[in-house]
Amino acid sequence: FRSLKIPNCWRESRAVAMYLKTVLQGLADKKQLDADDLYKLNEATFNMPEEDTIDEKMTAKLFSAVEKAVAAYGSGKFDKSDSNFFYDYIALLGTMQNQHFFSQKQNQMVLVWLKEALGPGDSGAGEEKSKGASKAEAKVLSKLEEDNKKLAEELAKLKDLSAAVLTLKTIKLPSDASEGKGGGKKAKADA
Repeated sequence: FRSLKIPNCWRESRAVAMYLKTVLQGLADKKQLDADDLYKLNEATFNMPEEDTIDEKMTAKLFSAVEKAVAAYGSGKFDKSDSNFFYDYIALLGTMQNQHFFSQKQNQMVLVWLKEALGPGDSGAGEEKSKGASKAEAKVLSKLEEDNKKLAEELAKLKDLSAAVLTLKTIKLPSDASEGKGGGKKAKADA
């Protein structure tokens, strides 16, 4: 009777899946999450080989764990003395938003949570930025924009001046040796 050889990649894949299962079981029993919990969940998910298939039951458990992390963050029920919690929370959501086994609705929820955690971002419209800004910030912004315009104009003038200088450098001036035949200025000065 010959023993079956199990490929290393299959063993590693099973080990990662088992690690994810162990992390999810550990999170189910916890009342208060800490940064290490989020780190482990992120690590177990991130290191999952692409060829691994996560069944619906495991996907539901994973999404439930993410919901638990979101609820903890939203309610402030986490270890606030751990300054890494926020960073691990953002990293976790960043990893989860890219997982193929979540449904489209679940992916959208993860993106909403990520956006909420990161706060209002740059919408790309200058007017929207200044609406939310205080009067003092708006005044400073206006002054900076005005200074920027003046500097741009000055830069354009300096570029023109630089081009003129470069043009002048290309002009060859007559040298003193070419004036030597007729005696030049010295001969006239001696007379």
